[in-house]
Amino acid sequence: MSCAAKSFQGFALENGAAGELKQLDSPFKAVRINALVYLPVEEVGILMFIGGEVPSVVSESNATYTSNSWNYAQVYDISAGKWFHHRTLDTVVQRRTELCAIVHHDASSTTC
Repeated sequence: MSCAAKSFQGFALENGAAGELKQLDSPFKAVRINALVYLPVEEVGILMFIGGEVPSVVSESNATYTSNSWNYAQVYDISAGKWFHHRTLDTVVQRRTELCAIVHHDASSTTC
């Protein structure tokens, strides 16, 4: 029995109110050890993807992994159904892996 994780190409977006599950394409190949967070902005919100490592081969057997650049973040606009490639600000140390990300809404904020 192999303990190797299988790749999932893309994302699944659940709309609980409508009882729908939609598969979204991803702007990159299979990735591991990344962070994907939901940000409640505008009416529907966005997904922000950062970090991770991509395998050198799709099968992941005997693959080497390369870190995604921290100079960019991938943002999915849910209402538009599109991915955007955004340049980040500041200098980030490369090869950060096994990260986690959370979003906390400031209750004193007047935005959503």
